[in-house]
Amino acid sequence: KEKIQGSAREIATSQDRLKALLERKSLLHQLLPEDFLMLEEKLAQKNLTVRDLGLVENYISFYDHLAGLQDSLKKVHVSEQDKVRTRIDQVHEWLAKKRLSFTSQELDDLQSEIQRLTYLVNLLTRCKMAEGRVRGSIAEQVYSVRELLERRSKFTQEDKQLVQKKMEALKAALPCSGLGISEEERVQIVSAMGYPRGHWFKCPNGHIYVIGDCGGAMQRGTCPECKEVIGGVNHTLERSNQLASEMDGAQHAAWSDVANNLMNFEEIQRML
Repeated sequence: KEKIQGSAREIATSQDRLKALLERKSLLHQLLPEDFLMLEEKLAQKNLTVRDLGLVENYISFYDHLAGLQDSLKKVHVSEQDKVRTRIDQVHEWLAKKRLSFTSQELDDLQSEIQRLTYLVNLLTRCKMAEGRVRGSIAEQVYSVRELLERRSKFTQEDKQLVQKKMEALKAALPCSGLGISEEERVQIVSAMGYPRGHWFKCPNGHIYVIGDCGGAMQRGTCPECKEVIGGVNHTLERSNQLASEMDGAQHAAWSDVANNLMNFEEIQRML
């Protein structure tokens, strides 16, 4: 009996650990507040057993994954969001059913479905980043992966391995960075522009631009993509803009306190 119910000390320790774990799940709290409250109330109960706590721990994990998927939908094209949201809602609905514990089969099915949806959201995010460039053989590859991920049948281990392999092949063509260009294109652009590190910046919405001359912001402009303010004055970048380290790996702007006080370490090395 004690194996199922557990010793009072073990249960109290586990209960406190799960309360602390739940408190750290800010996305779950924000996007699934009713579920968060249900779990909070469950953990506040007295006379909980080891089995009760095991169930709550699984719930925290699954609801947290669903909250993460919901949050990631904002990176997916608007026209694709409803279809994926419906799939997420179906898992959520199934998860909300009353139960004393999860069977090993249920755990396996849930993990597989969440894994499938994670792959799907990742693929659709990549497609949105590369909008307008998904054509030809790339479009065919995307279609074959989507066909696997949008099936209604169980997502098997074989499916997972096949999707992983196909996704790996698509990574170079469909980068998941905010640049929306392939690694090869990034290298070509940086090389063609010929600026040393620290000249690339991005507007509040992540659109990349370059500042020439010394690399310090001397005038404000408008982002051609979204019309946000870009640049700055007196070598001071607009507060809403940022260095685009993803373009050239720069750790600081070419014109900055760090650059002016220390110089770029690589430049010093080249002088030695």
